[in-house]
Amino acid sequence: QDDDDTQALLLIGRCVRIDGLVSAPAAKKYNGKTGIVQSFDAKAGRYKVDLLLQPLSSARNPKNDNNNKQQRPLAVKRANIRVICAKCRANSGASTVSMDEDSDSVICCDRCGISYCSTACQKSHWIGVEPDNPEDVSGHCARCIPRILPQPPFQPIGDSDTGNAVFEQIREYLELASEVSDQGQRAEARAMLELLIKVDRNQPSAYYSLFQCCRLLGDQEMALDYLMHAVQLLFDRNNVLREPSEPDSVQYSMSECQTAAMGINATQFMKSLVVRHGAQFVDQYVIGHHGPQSAALKRAHSVLSGIACLGNGGRGENENDVAPEDVATAMHILGNCERKMEKTDEAIEKFRIANNVRRNAKDKKSHYPSLLLIPGVIMYKWKIANDPQEKIELVEQAVIEAREVERVMSTETPDRGYEGQICLLNMLKNQMIFNKQLCTMGYNVEGHSDQEMIQEIHGLAVEAYRGATTAGDNDQALFVKESFLDTIKPASNS
Repeated sequence: QDDDDTQALLLIGRCVRIDGLVSAPAAKKYNGKTGIVQSFDAKAGRYKVDLLLQPLSSARNPKNDNNNKQQRPLAVKRANIRVICAKCRANSGASTVSMDEDSDSVICCDRCGISYCSTACQKSHWIGVEPDNPEDVSGHCARCIPRILPQPPFQPIGDSDTGNAVFEQIREYLELASEVSDQGQRAEARAMLELLIKVDRNQPSAYYSLFQCCRLLGDQEMALDYLMHAVQLLFDRNNVLREPSEPDSVQYSMSECQTAAMGINATQFMKSLVVRHGAQFVDQYVIGHHGPQSAALKRAHSVLSGIACLGNGGRGENENDVAPEDVATAMHILGNCERKMEKTDEAIEKFRIANNVRRNAKDKKSHYPSLLLIPGVIMYKWKIANDPQEKIELVEQAVIEAREVERVMSTETPDRGYEGQICLLNMLKNQMIFNKQLCTMGYNVEGHSDQEMIQEIHGLAVEAYRGATTAGDNDQALFVKESFLDTIKPASNS
């Protein structure tokens, strides 16, 4: 029994090939696939193997590591796995692990247990440079995860700085947690990081990595909580990130020369990551939620407001902190959240800020999504308004905004001008329908002629249809045809 237990332990961490499955579905699906042994279930007598979705040769490429493992491990008997060499992928037998010809010991990595057919393969694989992948120069040494994960350091960074033993211990622990996550062991990485924040609650890198782990594990609520912690730490109201210590980004590490070249420090780089990836996550989180009483929208709004503060609220007070396009995206998503919460004036303000930030950035063609939403938000205010005079003013305001959108887009990006024209078409149509409703209610609407509006709508629709067709946007072209050209026609001169 002891020998069996020893053999089981030795197999954990090994590269293996699935072989000998006999049931038709399993045999066809799994025989010949490769993977890594994660654990042994003694009661069931089966090994849990994380299958690699790509061949081992490409799986060693760091570009493929993040998405290479399936979510649920495969449980198989010992007879159905063959240990293979991690370097050359040579089969080492159906029932025994690889052995060195000159030694009685198993050839494996002492740290993670990955197996080899020879010491030459082990040394070559450790250094790197795969023959079939010349770009992979990092080697196994850069992705070696220990079978038994360490405990976190016993004290927080505090005032320690780069080079200090405490600072370096926590940095190494964070880097290991990131590597564990990159290898697909999200739950293990999460456990490591949650142990760390019990010791040191002032590490934005740890909370940011926890946010990413929970997001990838599907725990969206905890992901949002950890994201909020990272935001609060980086906003640093209480000055807990004491100088000169700058907690490093470990999820996406940068060297000192890289940060110097970009003119930012590690904390500024972390801010940029939180703004970019945090805003994108919250944008997906709020899908399907509406209304001022939505608890999900309230939580999301709180996080997005903090993210916007990291970007200086779009005011551009410190250009080196966060990229303008990331700030603009965060403000746009915050505005969209406020739109869903029926905070119309606040939403319009955020859309204007996003538009101005993007307009001042190098890529000036990307600021129109925020502009295009403003007339629609005004029309929502029109929808919930009760006073007829207020409704008249709001629909006129929506048309004015839409005319500005159409002017800007037609002038600055003529190839996308049809999008602004469609925005204006919708507002003009709304105004025309509302005017007719007012007339039936006995209100005198001055300064508006039905035929003049119909003429304008028809001429604009012709231009929008032509522009959408030229751009290959067939959906929008069909929308213009069915909603305007086929239904709103000017009276004939005869």
